[in-house]
Amino acid sequence: MRDLTWKSPWLPEGSIVWRARRCHPRDKPVHRTELSYAPLGVIKTPQRANRPGVQMFYGSSSSSACLFELDALEGEHFALSRWRTIEKLLVHFVGYESSVFDTLASGRSPPPWSLGQTHNDRYVLKFLSEEFARRVTPGMEHQYKISVAIAEQLVLPPIDAESLASAPSSKGLRPRWAGVQYPSVEMKANADNFALLPWAVDEAMITNRVDWLRIDKRADGTKWVTLLDFADSLGADGAIEWKGRLPRVLIPAGETFRVTLDDGRFVVRNSSDAVVEPF
Repeated sequence: MRDLTWKSPWLPEGSIVWRARRCHPRDKPVHRTELSYAPLGVIKTPQRANRPGVQMFYGSSSSSACLFELDALEGEHFALSRWRTIEKLLVHFVGYESSVFDTLASGRSPPPWSLGQTHNDRYVLKFLSEEFARRVTPGMEHQYKISVAIAEQLVLPPIDAESLASAPSSKGLRPRWAGVQYPSVEMKANADNFALLPWAVDEAMITNRVDWLRIDKRADGTKWVTLLDFADSLGADGAIEWKGRLPRVLIPAGETFRVTLDDGRFVVRNSSDAVVEPF
């Protein structure tokens, strides 16, 4: 992919990334490491952006997309964690081509910055995007080999620090690739997924919200997510400080507020339109 040129923005500081982990009902996570990328010993098959034995942190811009990606089933339990970037990160964007969005019947259009600079660039990017965003069914993980090769070519080469420093608004960016951003296949490209390298998670991201969830089913057969417990803080040693109850929202006397449904979650905002965080 030498001399290939295309535009893509970096991941801004303060970006939210959601990550879900399937758990046994009696094995509620107790430490931050249980929410992060998988231990080396359990990575036995290729994933979209990593080969066996290589760690990668997978997350999404949408909490709902996490459960779709994991094909959550009735009765299963999940730890859903909210992560936030504390600095700008350089990520490659791949999969944002109109052919991908059309194939997935997406409800949105690909961003204009995804286009290559020349005809040859656009031709190559179309191929890379379609291969990277290919739908892979369980048991066919060997089909990830092409997307793994693409990801490695995107994130492993070194960055020219001098060229990066000359880019507009590049102050604070480390000259290291943090990972890849791509449209969620299971959400029909209506959300964005991330495959981030361990250094980016350990050094440039924090988490301070974890939900303990169970997947239930309504009488009409539709799935429903039941919140069982939550934590809004972690100890200095990374221990998850579960509340042992459902979250509460404190509204001062005389204050007006409104409740909206955002990404499948109820969000409370005060009269200044600021989000009132549950506790």
